[in-house]
This record gives sequence, structure tokens and C-alpha cells, in this order.
Amino acid sequence: MNILFPYEFKLKRDILSRKLPEYITIILTEQDVCGNGIKKLADTVKWCSELGVKLLSVYIDILPIGVLREELSKNIADSIYTLFRDSGYKVKLFKLCGQEIVEEEVLPFRNKYPEVMVSIGIGGRKELTYVIRKILTRVKEGELRAEDIDEKDVERHLLFPHDPELVIRAGGKRLADFLVWQSVYSDCLLYTSDAA
Repeated sequence: MNILFPYEFKLKRDILSRKLPEYITIILTEQDVCGNGIKKLADTVKWCSELGVKLLSVYIDILPIGVLREELSKNIADSIYTLFRDSGYKVKLFKLCGQEIVEEEVLPFRNKYPEVMVSIGIGGRKELTYVIRKILTRVKEGELRAEDIDEKDVERHLLFPHDPELVIRAGGKRLADFLVWQSVYSDCLLYTSDAA
């Protein structure tokens, strides 16, 4: 018998008695997802599903160390793909291949919430650089005039187009640069252990 069951039941009841955010962002480091961390991420997604969260974005911050970064990014992506392949959740992976941003979708999708978007090493600076390039391409091709560019044009090209209601920074003492445009008005929770 799980001795934590009464506590978990009470915790879930207390949480469900409040208005919950429908879009949550979780910011992790590569250490958070090593070993058993990916399994914990899957448990978190399941927990969010039970609580009615509709959208979950996860940023995995990876140290910028060339080939090691790409190898780590590939290993994390493979682990996420394996874990979620048969889950029924809609999972999108965004990762860097060289300087290019690659988007992959983990199938099948059976209308199960939350939808999960995972960014592996693509922070807000990279996302905004991507947006600027897209807009400049449209200007160059004559689809858009430079003087007509506004906030809506930026938002149309974002990889993560939604504004999270709650940002949780796990395992760190400061925010990362993820969702620098989208999270301006989000609530933030910094979670640090005593060991950190």
C-alpha cells in the first residue's frame, strides 16, 4: 500500500478547489532530465492531465558546448520520443541542429491534454532571432513593409505562440531566457532544493 496516498488525495483535493492555470511552463536544466528525470517529466505531464492543464511547455536548458551540446540534445530528444511515443499526448519537440531550429512531432495524438511543447536548448534569444529572420525574409520578398511591422507580426512567427499563466523554474535560482516575449505578465515560481 502506498503510504503517501492519503496525502496525495488531500493535496489533489486542495489543488482542485482552486482555479488552475490552463497553460504552464516548466524550466529545467539538463541535470534535471538525466537519469530518472525524464520519467519524472512524464509523471508531471500525467499529473497536469489529471488537473485539467491544457498546454504545458518545457524548456530544457543545455550548456552551449558545441558537439557535446548536440549529442546531449539528441539523447534527450530520443528519451522524450521513446517516453511519449504511445502516450496519446500531442508532443512537439524543438531542438537545434547546428544553427537551424528543427521541429518534430511525436505521434500518435489522441486528443489527450495537455498538449506538450518541449524546447531543447532553444531559449528566448534564439526564438526571437528566428522570428526576426522570418520577418526580414517576408520584407525582402515584398510580403511585408518594414514600417508596417508590429507586435502581431512578431507573435505570428513565435515557436511558442501562447502566453503562460504560470512559469515554474525547477532546480535553479534564476529564470532562464525562455519565452522572453510571452512570459512578461506570467506568474513565476522559483523552486530550489536546499542542496542547490
